[in-house]
Amino acid sequence: MEGFDDSLFEDAEPSRTRRGITIEPYSPRQATPNWFFEATPTPSVTDFDLMRFQGDALYLRKEFAKALELSKKALALVAAYQGTAPQVQRVKEWTDMAARCALRLGALEEAEHYAVERMRMDHVCDILGKKLAAEVFVAQGRFEEAASLYHQCLPVQPGNVDVWLALARCFERLQPIALFTLLRRAALLWARAWTAVAANAARDFAKNFHQGRLYGIDELLSVAPGTHSGVSDDSLHALAVDIKQTMSTLASPLSPALTTIITTTFLTPAPLPLNEEGLAEPEPSDKGDR
Repeated sequence: MEGFDDSLFEDAEPSRTRRGITIEPYSPRQATPNWFFEATPTPSVTDFDLMRFQGDALYLRKEFAKALELSKKALALVAAYQGTAPQVQRVKEWTDMAARCALRLGALEEAEHYAVERMRMDHVCDILGKKLAAEVFVAQGRFEEAASLYHQCLPVQPGNVDVWLALARCFERLQPIALFTLLRRAALLWARAWTAVAANAARDFAKNFHQGRLYGIDELLSVAPGTHSGVSDDSLHALAVDIKQTMSTLASPLSPALTTIITTTFLTPAPLPLNEEGLAEPEPSDKGDR
């Protein structure tokens, strides 16, 4: 049997030359650091883009005064375009930037002005404006108002641990009486419980990924253990009873805002998520996992 002609498997001429195509060697483009401070607008990089890059760089450098002035300039420039979706988003971004810069500079009245404006732009599933305004209120010593805003965030994102911790800090700064000590402890316990829920979901996702079962993330996030990293449902219930009893012994009534927070958050709390079978502890899918 005659051998194969190896030349049949050799490409004497690259296909790009055969097709009449010339491809230049690839050379990655090198960007000069902070190029956006010297660049001019182009069709692909608008003046708004350049200003946003500059603002982010100034904020990271902690040059808050310059970033604040740039924010005001951008807001004045973008005002003429309000109504279109991209411009509305830019107004939100620059208002957020202005509020944060003013807060870092200690200009609390100015920070409040921009933070309240930003909060008005929140849609039903957005809590960024409320959280920002609450941060300003905390800096102003208005802890009850800040707690009210954090409370408004919980129905939208009940598993947001940052909000629970911020709520606990607000209770810590209110009058050092037994009630607020209990409320702080309750908020911290709920933060711990939701942290355990997220950790449990991440653990199950990693286990299922390793075993080749790619379940939906939303489905996994709906699974929670019965004991949440040492925080049992019974302990949360017992704490709610203590809060209710302590409220009944107060010499003076609470404000309507605080009463609403306590009643809806700690006395009638939303349950932690369970799995589809209603089990507090999800059964292992494989006996080998036990």
